[in-house]
Amino acid sequence: MMACKAAGKRYGIAKQAKIVPVKILHTADDLLVGLKIAFADIRDKGRALKSVVVVSQAVPGSTTRDQALKTERGRDFLNAINDIIALGTPVVLAAGNERDADEGTREDIDLLPQVLEHPDMTPIINVGAAKISGDRVEDSQGGPQLSIYAPGNLVFSLTRDSRSETFQGTSVGKLLCPYP
Repeated sequence: MMACKAAGKRYGIAKQAKIVPVKILHTADDLLVGLKIAFADIRDKGRALKSVVVVSQAVPGSTTRDQALKTERGRDFLNAINDIIALGTPVVLAAGNERDADEGTREDIDLLPQVLEHPDMTPIINVGAAKISGDRVEDSQGGPQLSIYAPGNLVFSLTRDSRSETFQGTSVGKLLCPYP
C-alpha cells in the first residue's frame, strides 16, 4: 500500500518517482540496517538530492531522546540518520499511532528513531496523521518533536490485490506530507 500511495499510477502522489524498497522486519537491528542500506544506495548511485528516505517502522517501546542517546542503539540510529541527512536527503518518519486519547497516554512521540528529532540538528521530519477537518487522528502521536500533520484518515489507496480501500494512520500521512 505504501509504495502504491507514493508512486502508484492511480493514487500515487509522485507517479514518476522511482521506489527503491528496503525490506525491514520488526526488529531494531533490521531497521538500523535498512537505514544504512538506504544511505549506501543513495550515496553510491548519486541520488542524494533526488531522494527522500521514508520510514514507517519504529523500535517497539517507549523512550525519550535523552534515554535513547544514553544507549549504543540510540546513538547508532542518530549516526545513521545524520549520515543520510548529510547527503542532503530528507528523512521522513511516521510519528506513531500509539496515542490513547481516552486514557491520555502516549500523547507525544516516544518511539525510536522518531524521538531523535531535535531543533539543534538538521531535522527529522516526523509526520502525524490528521483528519480532513484538520483535527488529529485519535491515535496519532504529536508533541514538540512533531514536524507536520498530513492527511492520515480515510485515504484511498490500492491493496496488494489491486482493490481500492481506505487507510488510516501516520504511515499514510508521511507519504502525503510536502517534502522540502
